[in-house]
Amino acid sequence: MDRPSPAPVPAHAPTFPDAAAHARPAAHPHACPASTRRALAGFTLIELLVVIAIVGLLMGILLPALSSGRDRARATVNLGNLKQIGVGVALYIHDAKGFFFPHEGNLLSTGQIVDYKPVGAELSSLPYFGDRAALQAAQLAGTLAEPAITTANIDAKFRRTHWVDYVYSYAPEPRAYTSPMVDDEELRRLNLNLVTDGVYGKYKWGGYGYNQSYLGYEATVDSITGVVTEPAWAARLDAQVVAPANTVVVCDSAGYRNGSGPGTPPSLNSYAIDPPLYSQNLGKKLGKWYKGSAAQADAELTSLPVGSYDWSWRIFPAPRNAGQPGFIFADGHAAAKTLKQMDDLNGDGVFDNGYWTGLGDANPALR
Repeated sequence: MDRPSPAPVPAHAPTFPDAAAHARPAAHPHACPASTRRALAGFTLIELLVVIAIVGLLMGILLPALSSGRDRARATVNLGNLKQIGVGVALYIHDAKGFFFPHEGNLLSTGQIVDYKPVGAELSSLPYFGDRAALQAAQLAGTLAEPAITTANIDAKFRRTHWVDYVYSYAPEPRAYTSPMVDDEELRRLNLNLVTDGVYGKYKWGGYGYNQSYLGYEATVDSITGVVTEPAWAARLDAQVVAPANTVVVCDSAGYRNGSGPGTPPSLNSYAIDPPLYSQNLGKKLGKWYKGSAAQADAELTSLPVGSYDWSWRIFPAPRNAGQPGFIFADGHAAAKTLKQMDDLNGDGVFDNGYWTGLGDANPALR
């Protein structure tokens, strides 16, 4: 019997190619997926440039903010240091029956701090004794070393002190006496050590200056003969200091420029501070600033406006607290104020010592 013929395929019906001939090849066992191959191909140049541009933009936005935050943090630490020092000053004055301390002195082997430089036998074993020229040359060069307290140096058994050493026993935090804005190089040049046993030689300090013209000044002693040419000076609350809330005790000190112009960073003697007008008839009556001469001071006062920081000889306040110097006052409070405020109590545009003399009086003749 004949087999039936297959039904004819309609002309419009789809045809199916041979599946075996056109099947997708099997994936290689180690082949990467498409997403991985895209990643391995890397970024295009345009994509890299876009990323770099975004990172640069973010850095430009964030870096000033970070720098500003760091400066604010340092200003906070700085003002905190001043407040801590202010507590020590207040406690010292209380125990000293109202008297302030001299700006410099010496710690003797007995443990006593005296407001003069040891003389005679105490000086005889020091370098440069009897040689004024060599002594002055060493002082100017900054190479005059303080003698160490040793039994081998018994005749010169003292340590040079400064105002912080009177306050330290009342506020014994050595780091509080160093401004966070003073760098290591400036500290090295200052060569200031706390003299108390246990911290002597371990901590250097600086950046905070004392109002030595009106509150306390060491006796002036001839370095060679030992003759006292000017006695020590110490002001007293309710006597010389009758306006404690308006009397500067310690403040951020920039040091002085040793006669150089405003382009020179100040760095010398930042443990002291000068008022705008040097003392003449009140306080220590120095007749000049701590450094320089009366003529140099007068020349600066006639050429600089109130509030300027372009001093060449004055040891002037440093604007470390968001552009303002920090001050400790004789009543114990601390505050940041502009130099224009502090050099002109009544705001008349004329230099006065109203915040410095202890009287709280803006009369320029009271200096």
